[in-house]
Amino acid sequence: MNAKEHLTVGVIVSILVAVALLFLGYLPLNIPNLIIVFIIAVLFCLLPDIDHKSGTATWVALGAGILLIILGILSILGILSISILVIGIGKIMVFYGIIILVFTFCAAEFIGHRQFIHSITFGLIAAGSLYFIFHSWQLCIVAFISFWSHLCADGLWFKLI
Repeated sequence: MNAKEHLTVGVIVSILVAVALLFLGYLPLNIPNLIIVFIIAVLFCLLPDIDHKSGTATWVALGAGILLIILGILSILGILSISILVIGIGKIMVFYGIIILVFTFCAAEFIGHRQFIHSITFGLIAAGSLYFIFHSWQLCIVAFISFWSHLCADGLWFKLI
């Protein structure tokens, strides 16, 4: 599958999961949550292909890392107020932006395609790390399901390592 197909499948599946969580009363319906679910869906359905040097996922991750750093710095300087989730989110955004940039570079350079990054274990680690930003297990589930949709589309739906 190509990036457009992964995006289509990942976003649709993530939205369905978010709607289910909404109807079960686990995910509040508000504009920030809708935006966050969409961003998570886009990033996590492409994440397994971050090991391509010139792939769409790599460019999206690099852009996301740079954007997080810029928004974090603007928040730290008081130019932009992003207190929706956590006080001091600016420093967390800069930290995660740097992690994303370093990890993207290392994955594209040193990890072969469809190795560890294409595994359920990595998906759980990546999705679970969102808890430190959002403090929401619901968003972690949306992220993991989006990630897993990529593995399913590639036919690797049960790859643990």
